[in-house]
Amino acid sequence: MITDRTSFITGTRTADGVASGSVPLSDGTALELRVTVRLTTPGEACVAVSTSVAFAYAPPLPDDVAVRLDDRLYDGLYDGLAEVEGALPPGRLRLAVIALDTAPPLAHILDPIDWPLVATIGERLAQLAAEAVGVAWPALRNDAP
Repeated sequence: MITDRTSFITGTRTADGVASGSVPLSDGTALELRVTVRLTTPGEACVAVSTSVAFAYAPPLPDDVAVRLDDRLYDGLYDGLAEVEGALPPGRLRLAVIALDTAPPLAHILDPIDWPLVATIGERLAQLAAEAVGVAWPALRNDAP
C-alpha cells in the first residue's frame, strides 16, 4: 500500500509504505505483523538522513525487549534505503516507523520473555521495515506505477 502527499505550501513530500508478514509460534499459531513506514523530504535539519521509531508499543513492552526490537526496526529502515534504486531526493530525508500492528499483541506473546523469540520477531520486523521503505520509495520519488 502506498500513500503519498505533497504540500505545495511547505514543499514537503511524504510517502507511506506498509508491509505485512508473520512469525510462526511454538503453539502452531502465528504472530501477524504489519509495519508502516513514512518517508518525508525534506527531513531533519543538519543531517542528510534521519530515522525514528515514532510509535509506542501497546500494551507496553519491558524496556530491554522494546530496545531490542527498536534496534531491528532501525536496521530495517537502513537496509531498505540501501536496497532502493536511484539517488536520494534533493534535500534531507526522514524515515520513520509510524505504526506496528500485531495480532496477538506482542506483550501477550512475550510474557514471559523468550529471548530467542524476541530475536526471531526482531529479524522479521527488520525485513518488513526494509520492505515498507521499498514500497514507499517510488511514491516519494514521484515515479510510482
